[in-house]
Amino acid sequence: MSKISQSNRSHFYFSIISLLCISMLALVGCTLKGKGGGVVIRANDWSANAFPDFVCPNDDVTISWDAGSTPCAAGTGPDCLTFTALSFPTLSPTTTSVAVTSNERTGMSNVGNIDARTTYNFNVTRSPNDEGYRWETKSDIVNYIDDDPNFPLSKPVDFEAVCNEDGIYDLRKFRLNMDSAAFRQSLGTFGECVKIIYICDTPLNIVSMRVTIHSLDGSLPLTTLENRGDCIENVSLNTDLIFEINLSPSEPILDITPRRCLGTVTEPPPIYHMIFYFSCDTESDECM
Repeated sequence: MSKISQSNRSHFYFSIISLLCISMLALVGCTLKGKGGGVVIRANDWSANAFPDFVCPNDDVTISWDAGSTPCAAGTGPDCLTFTALSFPTLSPTTTSVAVTSNERTGMSNVGNIDARTTYNFNVTRSPNDEGYRWETKSDIVNYIDDDPNFPLSKPVDFEAVCNEDGIYDLRKFRLNMDSAAFRQSLGTFGECVKIIYICDTPLNIVSMRVTIHSLDGSLPLTTLENRGDCIENVSLNTDLIFEINLSPSEPILDITPRRCLGTVTEPPPIYHMIFYFSCDTESDECM
């Protein structure tokens, strides 16, 4: 049997390593560097986003970014890297404008108002004289809420059962914290001019129930909804409140086996569904 040459052996090992890395990309974010190919900074390894996720005409959009810790052979400034954010409004997607351009590795910039749903594309480039790094492009969307209350934005929201002192979820008390990280991650963030204008029960709930709802800060006083589909109308509530629902003792309880919320084994909380409708503040000077 002939011996494998040193060159073939090296090529063989490189091929095996490359295949292993490609197969693990989804798990560990491998980065390959080949001859003349440069290094790819994957989308998961740097951050950029536009916020809030939902805005009214007078809400400002802010863009933040962090290009990561990749060293620059040329130091800092334009000889190192350039961050660029491009905006693409839905009403005229072929119209592109530069929202932000910066030589800072990390930063935050207010880019003002928008008048339509807008997509932002984020790019990082390096100086041609620096090493061959390439950043994967990232994107984010900011949703525009029209200030006409006849066309509100509707979003389903889930109230979670409250954990009682016995370590069991209370199937007659449900809570929604709009200021929690979990809520912001699932539904998004809102501009200061966005308000809740309707709160509705929904047929998605298992049985028809008489419920009361209120906000813990008192801005929504205790209000009763008699049937599925009933709504609280003509309110103007902030989007960072904590709401609580209580089911009437005379109504049948949700048809759910009791679930544990404390101890070594816990279970997901039962859910009570509602629909919130959002529009724009038409009263404060800052939002008109």
